[in-house]
Parts: sequence; structure tokens; C-alpha cells
Amino acid sequence: MTPRFPLDAAGQAAWHAGYASAVMHGAWDDAMASSLQMLGWIVSDYVRSVRAAQAGAPRRPPDDLALLRIEARRMMAAWFLLPEGRIPAGRIRGDGLDADLARPADIPELD
Repeated sequence: MTPRFPLDAAGQAAWHAGYASAVMHGAWDDAMASSLQMLGWIVSDYVRSVRAAQAGAPRRPPDDLALLRIEARRMMAAWFLLPEGRIPAGRIRGDGLDADLARPADIPELD
């Protein structure tokens, strides 16, 4: 199974992590593909937005970025990638990314 629409590397990694998790939990159904695509897009958008902000060229206001982060965490919980109790929490890494969001997207922490 592969994403229906193109995703960058972070989005693809999140998509594959969500798919593997759903299969492992016996919860996969082809009708869920659109929701999984959204997970890939949201994680990708979050990563690109954090990197742009750190480069001094923010793509969105800080409040919007915070909302995007929480939405991505909610979607991760829906795909069994994050316990629901951890949705409002999470560590921001030294490179500015949410550690839980960077993990399924296979983004190594930068020093």
C-alpha cells in the first residue's frame, strides 16, 4: 500500500508509520486511506512550517503552528502512534520539532 497523492519524505514516513500501526492493530480498511493521507500532509506541513520559522521565513503565525502541532498529535493518536493522554503534551526538541511528530517521520535530531 502506498499514499494516493505525493508526499515529501516526512509525510511519506508518517503515512507508512500510520499504515503499519493500523495493520498491526487490525484496524486497517482501504476506506481509511484519505484520513491517512491527511496525517502525511499535516506532519509534512508541520515540519516545513517549523523549519521555515527557524530560518526566519515563517509560513504561518505561531498560534497557527501550535494548532497544527496539536492536530498532528491528535491524528497520530488516531493511528495508534501516540497515546491519547499525550496529545496535549510533548517535548520540543533542540531543533524546534515536536519529538513525537519527528519520530514517525524519521527526522533525526539536529544538534
